[in-house]
Amino acid sequence: SDRYLPVSAITNSTRDAMLARGLVTAERLRERGIQ
Repeated sequence: SDRYLPVSAITNSTRDAMLARGLVTAERLRERGIQ
């Protein structure tokens, strides 16, 4: 979704889990401002 997503909504562990499960790409996270 392209809805507003505060950076603080995604913790490092959540980000890592989503990447590991293939739910999101690193590129998409970068587009959304999540490192």
